[in-house]
Amino acid sequence: KNSSVKTERWRFTDGKQLYDIHADPHQKNNVAAQYPEVVAMLTQKYEAFWDSLPDQSTTLSRHELGVKECPNVKLNGMDWYKGSCPWHRDHMKNRKQNGVWAVRVVKDGTYTFEIRQYPREADKAIGATKAKVKIGESSKEIEIDKAAAFAKISLDLKAGDYDLETWLIDENNQKGFGACFVYVSAE
Repeated sequence: KNSSVKTERWRFTDGKQLYDIHADPHQKNNVAAQYPEVVAMLTQKYEAFWDSLPDQSTTLSRHELGVKECPNVKLNGMDWYKGSCPWHRDHMKNRKQNGVWAVRVVKDGTYTFEIRQYPREADKAIGATKAKVKIGESSKEIEIDKAAAFAKISLDLKAGDYDLETWLIDENNQKGFGACFVYVSAE
């Protein structure tokens, strides 16, 4: 998905489109059906590359929460490492996506999560009637005013590596959607 394998002659994109850039430099004609052996070879190269990489759990960069020098952290949906990726403005309209942040709580304590659909600078309504935070095994859900710009939830946490998820829930989407912005402060 969203990939490209390139050689001097070929461009193989998204695991299905093959272009001969010598004959078609603007990549308008998909010739995958005419060259199944090239598709197979480039697919094998693609898979071999990903197989050569270390396990993601050993290279995952975590957002650190509770660091003395930086007690306030701003997370946004572009940093989700699992789930969707709200790279397009329609994410805010469709409200169907959610994702997970990789975080490290560096010290035991109380952490406050300010959950927003828009950044503080926008100061727009959150558009949900409930907010929920889950970090590791700790979670909390609260009711909120749909016209409010944010919801605040505090949790007592132990130091460790966790996945952090948020949900904003409204009458049209009981499953919930992920907050695009979360401001975390350590007390």
